Amino acid sequence: LPVLELILMLFCIIATIELLNMYDKEKKIPIPVKILTIVLTMMLYFSIVNSFDICKNSLICQFLQSIKVNRIFEPTLILLSVLIALMTCLIFVPNFETSDLGKLFIAIIYVGVCVAAFTILRYYGVRFLIYLLLVSVFTDICALVCGLTLGKHKMAPAISPKKTWEGAIGGTTIAIIIGCLFIFFYPELASGLKLGSKIDFFN
Repeated sequence: LPVLELILMLFCIIATIELLNMYDKEKKIPIPVKILTIVLTMMLYFSIVNSFDICKNSLICQFLQSIKVNRIFEPTLILLSVLIALMTCLIFVPNFETSDLGKLFIAIIYVGVCVAAFTILRYYGVRFLIYLLLVSVFTDICALVCGLTLGKHKMAPAISPKKTWEGAIGGTTIAIIIGCLFIFFYPELASGLKLGSKIDFFN
């Protein structure tokens, strides 16, 4: 778990940088604003994990306790801090506009919440991560296969020319079936592969 948490922290930073690089293609974002965005994303990530009792033994919660800020590191307060910090950029950063604020706010929410959710799921049980990865992978693979073999009706040609309705429906349907099969057969898998002490998927 500690190793996974460190990897996820690194992933959170890298994902934020990648989004900022995407925004750079339209309009250059100053380095100090990029650094601020990364810091705010990590703060949101930490605050969400800190708000779940099941994660109380995590590196994040232990770190926040060690510096005695765990009680004030709440998602609502951090979100407010994010907005105040970004609004401050409107005043002090040249050419920083409300559209830039919106992009950075979305990046912070998107990365912070997603990585926090992944971390929290691991503390609830590895079975939830396996389920998440199974559904995600099979959705993409089966959508590609169904789209290539059956796809005739374009979904959004301007955004993604190769995506089709047949691919989307096929990928979603097969992923649902795979997910249901995993839940149904999880007791046998858990005992056979030693995935954990709890062999009931939902408990």
